[in-house]
Amino acid sequence: MPKVKDLTSLIQELMTEQKKQYQKYRETRTEMQNWQAVKQNLDSALNRAEKEKHRGLDR
Repeated sequence: MPKVKDLTSLIQELMTEQKKQYQKYRETRTEMQNWQAVKQNLDSALNRAEKEKHRGLDR
C-alpha cells in the first residue's frame, strides 16, 4: 500500500501538470477562436463579392 507522503507528492505533480496543460488548452482555444473569426470574415467578404457579381450579371 502506498504511503500518504508518496500519494501527496504524486497529487502535487499531477496538479502541476494539469495547470500547465490547462494553460496550453486556453491558449489553443483563444487561437482557434481568432481563426474562426478570420474565417467568418472571409466567408462574409466572399459571400458579399459573390452577391455583387450576380447582381451585375442580372442587369
